[in-house]
Amino acid sequence: MKSRWKKRYTFYLTIVLALFIFVVAALANRIFYVIDTGQAGVLYRFFSGTDIENVYTEGLMVVFPWNRVYIYDIREQKLTQSVQVLSFNGLNIEVVFSFRYRPDAAKLPILHQQLGPDYVEKVVNPLLIAAVREVIGNYRPEELYTTHSATIQQEVQRLCQRSIEEFNIRFSQILIQDINLPEKVIVAIEDKLVLQQ
Repeated sequence: MKSRWKKRYTFYLTIVLALFIFVVAALANRIFYVIDTGQAGVLYRFFSGTDIENVYTEGLMVVFPWNRVYIYDIREQKLTQSVQVLSFNGLNIEVVFSFRYRPDAAKLPILHQQLGPDYVEKVVNPLLIAAVREVIGNYRPEELYTTHSATIQQEVQRLCQRSIEEFNIRFSQILIQDINLPEKVIVAIEDKLVLQQ
């Protein structure tokens, strides 16, 4: 009798164990999260929302399958953009600029709650493009040709520094890589400069 009960117990235990392993394997990508170097995680709990108190650093994180971990790159990142801008007198100019930024790791849960993982598309890009357009729009083409890009960079940086940092995003540098004026305008400006000399 004991032998029969033991076989039945072993059989049921094997089924339960196999079922448990199957469930864990099926939900592994919802249970186990690996946060790499230079990353941080934000925990979203199904029943209570974003965990605002904690920022999860590198390592293995195990959560209930109904919760979710959002992983952010907290290292400095570079974004390069090309944007069409109207100058002071309405001339269409292409400006190529790059921007170095990173999310504020200590305030990552707030950033996640307010903007989410696509914060770059929602905030960083529009603010930068608006700042570049506003600054470049104050110059005439001949001023853009002769003004040092460092001056324009400082104006853009001053304009968008405060507004970007309100969203818990830090940025260290903006670089104007190129200001492309139409060829005819460059020739006219160079001819004018030659005449002045």
